[in-house]
Amino acid sequence: MNLINIWNVAAYESKTLFRSWFFRIFAILALLILFGTNIGFFGGHDDASWTFRAIAANMPYINVLFINVAQAIIAVFLASDFLKRDKKLDTTEVIYARPITNGEYVVGKTLGILVLFVGLVLLALAMTLIFNLIQKDVPVEWLAYLYYPLLISIPTLVFILGLSFFMMILFRSQAVTFLVLLGYIGLTLFYFQDKAYGMLDYMAFNLPMVYSDFIGFADFRLILLHRLAYLLLGSGFIFATIRFLNRLPQTGRWNGLNLLGFIGFAAGGIFVGSIYFDSYRDQSRDREAYLELNTMYVGKHVSDVLSNELQVEQHGRSLQIKSFLRVQNQNSERLDTLLFSLNPGFSIDSITSRGKVVKFIRKRQLVMLLPNEGLEAGRRRRFNIFYGGVPDESVAYLDIPAEQMNASKRIMVAPINKKPGIIHPHYLLLTPELNWYPEAGVGFNLKTFQPREPDFVRFSLSVACDSTLSAIAPGKMTTDEEGIHFSPENDLNAFALVLAPLVRKSLEIDGVEYNLYVDPEHDYFSKFFTNIQDTIKALITEAKDDWELDELDIYYAFNRINLVEVPIQYHAYERPYFQTVEYILPEMILLPEKGTGLSTLDFQRYVKYEERQDRERESSRSPREIEVDLFKRFLQNTFFRTEPRTGGRGMGGSNRRDELITFQGDVEYNKNPYCVFPLYYSYVTGISSWDYPVFNSMLEIYLKEGFDVSPREGFTGGITDKERANLLLSRNSVIELFARWDTELTASLINQTGSFIISALKNRVGMGDFDYFFYYYLEDHAFSEITFEQFSRDFYNEFGVEIAPYLEVMNAGGDMPTFLISEPEYLQTRDDIGDVYLVKFSISNIGNARGLVDFNFRIMGQGGFGGGGGMSEEKRLYEVEAGETREVQVVLYDRPMMMTVNTLISGNIPSSYNNFLRSATEVTSSNLEEYNRYSAHTVSLRYEDEYVLDNEDEGFTHYSVSRESKLKQYVDSKKEKDEGLLYESLNEWWTPSRWTPVAHSAYYGEAVRSAMAIRRGDGSNYVNWSTVLPEKGFYDLYVYIPVSAMYQRPSRRDQGGGQGGPGGQGPGQGRGFGPEFADKGTDYHYNISSSEGNEEVVFELNNPEDGWNRLGSFHLPADSVIVQLSNETDGRRVIADAVKWVRRR
Repeated sequence: MNLINIWNVAAYESKTLFRSWFFRIFAILALLILFGTNIGFFGGHDDASWTFRAIAANMPYINVLFINVAQAIIAVFLASDFLKRDKKLDTTEVIYARPITNGEYVVGKTLGILVLFVGLVLLALAMTLIFNLIQKDVPVEWLAYLYYPLLISIPTLVFILGLSFFMMILFRSQAVTFLVLLGYIGLTLFYFQDKAYGMLDYMAFNLPMVYSDFIGFADFRLILLHRLAYLLLGSGFIFATIRFLNRLPQTGRWNGLNLLGFIGFAAGGIFVGSIYFDSYRDQSRDREAYLELNTMYVGKHVSDVLSNELQVEQHGRSLQIKSFLRVQNQNSERLDTLLFSLNPGFSIDSITSRGKVVKFIRKRQLVMLLPNEGLEAGRRRRFNIFYGGVPDESVAYLDIPAEQMNASKRIMVAPINKKPGIIHPHYLLLTPELNWYPEAGVGFNLKTFQPREPDFVRFSLSVACDSTLSAIAPGKMTTDEEGIHFSPENDLNAFALVLAPLVRKSLEIDGVEYNLYVDPEHDYFSKFFTNIQDTIKALITEAKDDWELDELDIYYAFNRINLVEVPIQYHAYERPYFQTVEYILPEMILLPEKGTGLSTLDFQRYVKYEERQDRERESSRSPREIEVDLFKRFLQNTFFRTEPRTGGRGMGGSNRRDELITFQGDVEYNKNPYCVFPLYYSYVTGISSWDYPVFNSMLEIYLKEGFDVSPREGFTGGITDKERANLLLSRNSVIELFARWDTELTASLINQTGSFIISALKNRVGMGDFDYFFYYYLEDHAFSEITFEQFSRDFYNEFGVEIAPYLEVMNAGGDMPTFLISEPEYLQTRDDIGDVYLVKFSISNIGNARGLVDFNFRIMGQGGFGGGGGMSEEKRLYEVEAGETREVQVVLYDRPMMMTVNTLISGNIPSSYNNFLRSATEVTSSNLEEYNRYSAHTVSLRYEDEYVLDNEDEGFTHYSVSRESKLKQYVDSKKEKDEGLLYESLNEWWTPSRWTPVAHSAYYGEAVRSAMAIRRGDGSNYVNWSTVLPEKGFYDLYVYIPVSAMYQRPSRRDQGGGQGGPGGQGPGQGRGFGPEFADKGTDYHYNISSSEGNEEVVFELNNPEDGWNRLGSFHLPADSVIVQLSNETDGRRVIADAVKWVRRR
């Protein structure tokens, strides 16, 4: 090829494009949008988030991502026009007449477009650099300004230009080419995304490329493979364009070379891409194999590790580790095989014991030791295991579903790698999830659903590493000529190690050593606390004491705590059955690089907000006062709050609280992952059980936050997660349901079963006595594993109550209580002191298992609502055996306003609801004894001469004819059906097209309060209530209209323009439903039929009663009668609940 010809074509193409208004308008718009983006996200204004600019390399990264997407679209248009444009400008003859080959012509065209777009990228980066230099707290990461254009822009442009050229030659139509490629771009952005592990994302929009100050790119090899694949494919398409361009006849030699270039580059791109794809696919297959092995060997050959002396040497990414284990056989029989787990990335050099080599079998992550004489029951033995290599990350978090593992985590649009540990020459983070030291037994499996065997071990550690790195681990640290040594004072059930270029800041408070390890260049926070250096100790003590005394009643048992800055790519997953998230480890809290992603570490934004608030309130606080509030907010909301939202008002001044975790994408935490609760319980003790593996999780939740037994706010129908869990528990055991890998369901199951079991035990032994025993028991067994058998035995010795029968609810798989609860009778009387309030009701358990019902009475304070008296609560808990009825009287000495009923684990839907106690019936004398006594009369909601038929009863049928398209029916048929989701919810925007069961506390029902609903139609869909009346005569016919379930949001006009008063709105305003009856004026078409004939009744819902409404009086035979309701209506929907025939005497 002639380079001069290529240069001439490239120069001409660049000038032509640069002079076009289309390109100029695009370039100006792109730069203006980028300018606005930089102002919004990286500017110095009050609302600019620290997370967006904390990682210095993100400034060029995010700008390149934005300009790359825009360029990809415009490049398609320009490239697909590359022949037509020459003809329009009458330059085709000039170029074609010159001795320019097809290769020189196409390559010149490509370079001309490429140079122009690269120039635009550089211009955008220059603007970014100016913003970067203005931001004094964000250093310039110069390498990032080189890496991102080379890795993102160049491969993207080469690929899309080559593909566009080739498609233009293939289709010979600019319009078709443009539409096809534009559709491809749309698929890439909105559909392909992480499909095929991100291999289909040619723009690298979803390829994690955040650059850490500590380790750079998390996996540069995979990034290079991905981008090289598209660079090669784009080059291959360019060669194909040269070969098939119908411009000049070429000699066979050149045709062959171009064809060979096309095949070679395309094959190279596919080959490189396949290496990238296989890397992820192999990890996925390995994870499946690890899980299969764990499940196969769980509970087999398990010994107990008493101590583990570790010696670690780092050589780049590779580690050499010596583990000196002291093991005991705590089984009743001899063990001929000892089973351990160890990261499969390590190769074992040798295993010795008593000076002899020990044979072993290695199956991926499992190591089976075969000592010659075995290990007798109760005996101890020492094993020395020498191993080394690079840890394999795929062995971590085997319990996390693939969808959750692949969920995106972003800073704005910049995707971040999610690493379970950091393996890098300049930063080493070894977490327990990496299984970097030998552990007895197996990890997560599909039988116990526990991440690892709970084993408390006496660890010690010696580290030999580069002198520029700090070593951080649990225990007292000493140094000598041989290295750095750590000696924990207590046995631990997890052990982590950090080797990193960090400096330590330390202070001691009440015998606890507080260490902060940070990169010295990342200290952006000290300037915000210059005025309170003498107060920080007191503020830490105050926050810690408040948490321990007011929330937990447990004290910190370790001698130190290390706050460690870790690379932004480190990520720990939340587990529903495990309260620990590995940002919290024994004596260690892992904080993200420069505080990225934590709103409580955005100190500058908070200070500016507080200063603005002072100006608006015309008040003045000293800098010291603001710093005190800032530090207290940081401690309280980061470490001592269980919710993932900060307390108090949001930054914007609204009542909405800020999210603690400010990353974007699909990663969410239901609990605060930085809450230090695991340092008080999970890493201090625990109760292990083979039969009831999640019992410890229930105790964790109880200690951490308690169980919520109140109905959800704004309940508008359907079933809650807890009720869904109940429905599924009626047919499956807990472990069978865990196997569904449904995170939300698992959390609900643990919460429901935990609330039932803990509440039942507290009810049997006394709430105060239970807590007293439990807290002191944990204190006495700190830093040791407690077996369930031991805990159960000690609990029985203390209270005479067996725990196991209550736990059978987890394994029953079908046995469940179901309650009928009578309407409360509310009475008021007096004693010698004052007013006394009585609430009477009966509870019948018609199910086949023992159950528990929680009653919560809301008591109005002395000042009444708005009188300043506040509200208090009184609780009652009643245990009811299957088939039993209890008659209850509750005695209260303050006026109750509401009674909340929660049936916990039961067949009731809703499982919880409210009864408002509006006006008491005054009586002069009554029994003032509170009682809970046996009754021989089962609760019934039906009375003499009344014949009620509910939609849940036999005799109710429904018929639906679908009016939906075949496509819609096909799509719905492909949707996954969940046997637990039997009931939907209604709202003002959606009503089902078929008769669909819906649930709401306002519907009629004994145990299940439900109805059937459908949108309006032509009357072809209908329901029937069919029964046989015992005698002929006149009957009043009633239908149940659940008015309380048929409200809608009021219109803006009704809300007075949507503006409410301060501190909450009047009725119907703000969030939630107002008092507007949604179905007012709707007509329901009923047909009453019997052997005596048919009669049509149209019932209009003008002012219906909330409940039973009379349709009329009818003479009916002692025979079958049918009430039919169709979907014919002039309203939006029809709700079919219950009908009632009342015999007239």
